[in-house]
This record gives sequence, structure tokens and C-alpha cells, in this order.
Amino acid sequence: MAIVLCKECTREISSEAVFCPHCGYPLKNSNAQANPSQSDDSFSAFDDLASNPPR
Repeated sequence: MAIVLCKECTREISSEAVFCPHCGYPLKNSNAQANPSQSDDSFSAFDDLASNPPR
């Protein structure tokens, strides 16, 4: 792992980062970008918590 500069905000980031942790600029292909046919209605734990909050 090396330290590189983000092309968007020019702050130091890991060369292994998928997104810049400072500005969110995409650095590498993520699963979302690599698989555009995946629908947005995929299940996530956050969706479940939002619709069924703990009592």
C-alpha cells in the first residue's frame, strides 16, 4: 500500500482506496460501477432498520 494524492481534492489517500475518504471521489471500479445491471432495490441492513426500527 502506498500513499497517493486524490485527483479531485489532492489530499493524501491509500492507493488501495476505492473512494477518497475526504471528498468521495471514485478511485477504482467498485461493485456498483462494475455491475450497473444490479437494481437499486437490493436489500441492505439499513433498509430493514429504516422500515422496522427497534422497539
